[in-house]
Amino acid sequence: MAQDSSKPKDGVKFVKPSDRAFVGAEAMKIARDVGPEISGTMACGIATFEPCDIPWTVQYDEYIYCLEGVLRLAIGDEELVLETGCSVWLPKGTALAYRVSDWAKVVYTIYPGNWKAAS
Repeated sequence: MAQDSSKPKDGVKFVKPSDRAFVGAEAMKIARDVGPEISGTMACGIATFEPCDIPWTVQYDEYIYCLEGVLRLAIGDEELVLETGCSVWLPKGTALAYRVSDWAKVVYTIYPGNWKAAS
């Protein structure tokens, strides 16, 4: 039987790649798989990056896992290079810049998932 991502069962949500709607600026787009409408604690999804240098201060605890490409995180004087299979944990308050010279695709997880409402 084919799985239907539109019909969650017992609170479980299954997402097919074709169901993801990416939103955001041209250089960075996200598709949230889990958000406050599903979880009262966390959020997660897929983010894609095209060439960019985006400064940001993390407003939540965040875990990033690189699926494809290369994502560089400039944190102070250090640059972390996330290639396929690499991951990083970023505590709330981390000042950084997301840097991509070509393309990258990552899985992200944040806590709290409703950080905008919590701040």
